[in-house]
Amino acid sequence: METTTSSDDIFKNIQNRHGEEIQYFGRLLGKGRDGEIREMKMKNNNINYVGKLIKKGKREINEQRYVYELRAPKLIKVKDIFKEEINKETYYLIIMEKAILRDVGKLIEFYYKHNLLKLIIDPFNEKIGDNFLRLLVIQIVEGLEILHRNYFVHFDIKPENILISINLNIKLADFSLLRKVKDDDGKVKIPGGTPGYLTPEYFLVDKLPPSEARKEDYFALGSSIFYIKYGESLIKYTKYEKPLLTSERINDILHIKTRTKIYSNQLLDQNLIDLLSNLLQYKPNDRSSFEEIYRNKWLNTNKDIIDEICFINEGDEEKMIIELQKSDFLIEKKKEKEQKNIQKQKKFRFKKKGKN
Repeated sequence: METTTSSDDIFKNIQNRHGEEIQYFGRLLGKGRDGEIREMKMKNNNINYVGKLIKKGKREINEQRYVYELRAPKLIKVKDIFKEEINKETYYLIIMEKAILRDVGKLIEFYYKHNLLKLIIDPFNEKIGDNFLRLLVIQIVEGLEILHRNYFVHFDIKPENILISINLNIKLADFSLLRKVKDDDGKVKIPGGTPGYLTPEYFLVDKLPPSEARKEDYFALGSSIFYIKYGESLIKYTKYEKPLLTSERINDILHIKTRTKIYSNQLLDQNLIDLLSNLLQYKPNDRSSFEEIYRNKWLNTNKDIIDEICFINEGDEEKMIIELQKSDFLIEKKKEKEQKNIQKQKKFRFKKKGKN
């Protein structure tokens, strides 16, 4: 963050000004496009919070509007926003609830690279099976549903902005690019986002009709599901990478990745293939509507089984993941057994009684 004063001094200054409310600021959790985030403790409050410090610039502080308009279980709760003038500069401290298990990006990174489940041998057919993936995606879609019903577009859906807490409870976060988009609005400016999760049209046009602007989130949802499923980014891109990211390059990547990772994966449920392929379409008009996402058959399968596993293993996230993975294996074995029984019944024939 480009400031004339160090961030440490700014946090100390804010703490001194609000000593009756803020007990302390803790370790740095991360730095982003607009500022940095630290752990914090409020006085007379046992809830865990984080403080996001933003220097006032051209970007609107959308959290200030969001905190009054939206309150929902699948959206991160904003407790308060402090506006501070320090050394002739304006800063905002956004105080939010803390996600105990960080974010989906970190969870999947540890799952793939650091043997999160501590298994000596991985007995499962897929690294991330349907029911574990479903649990995460259902909750992301529930968060998007709240935004959709209130005419908001997030514009920066990605694994790092999908926070995860105890019992694998998910909440969407970072509303710095949030915009309200209604059907009768004129064309909507795409405010930006994260390279790798930006749509092809971002590189082609400056503004989109409202119906297409809403589908910026749906493409990013597809990219996030891909990352969770495979443990790698759909579109790998760094800030200084060359050649630069363009709509044509994204189109080429989409063709390669969908062919090699999605359509050719024989273990992938056809309804999940349909969901991913419809979200990752090159043209926004070809992507799924929210209603189609919400009603996707894969997304709405085995909900009772998932709820039961989560209830039984409440408070033990590792056991919950193992049982979700195990449930896919058991469901598949049950299907195979039923199929064998059907085949046996087809082969069975009554013998005609012969003449003596």
